[in-house]
Amino acid sequence: MKKNILLILCLIAIAGCASITAYHLPDRDSKNLGYIYVVHFSSDKRHLERIIADQLISMDYRATCGEEKDIPAEANILVNYIDHWQWDITNYLIELKIEFRTKQDKTWIASGTSNRPSFARRSPEAMVEEILNKILK
Repeated sequence: MKKNILLILCLIAIAGCASITAYHLPDRDSKNLGYIYVVHFSSDKRHLERIIADQLISMDYRATCGEEKDIPAEANILVNYIDHWQWDITNYLIELKIEFRTKQDKTWIASGTSNRPSFARRSPEAMVEEILNKILK
């Protein structure tokens, strides 16, 4: 019995904790962002920009995605992201950071990060949703 308790405590300590953080300008109206363009992160082979754009659309924002060279003239906000993947029997998204900036001068507006170790892993869709909900609340 004592060995089982010790094993459980060790697993909890090793697993770490999931964390979700978000920062945004206090005077920014997140409901009136205008047209949002999600820029594909060049090393991302899984095309998370599509997941981010789809989630923004489901939250009633006007959003599209694509390559940096194809930014539409009517876009107001650029969204960039960085994804980090880890191997633990399968590949999983351990950390995702999403940033919102103005198109004109690239001024930072908001950012959010989700960090999920192996035992707390979630799908990329769930991680995008939790970050955007935290940023745009």
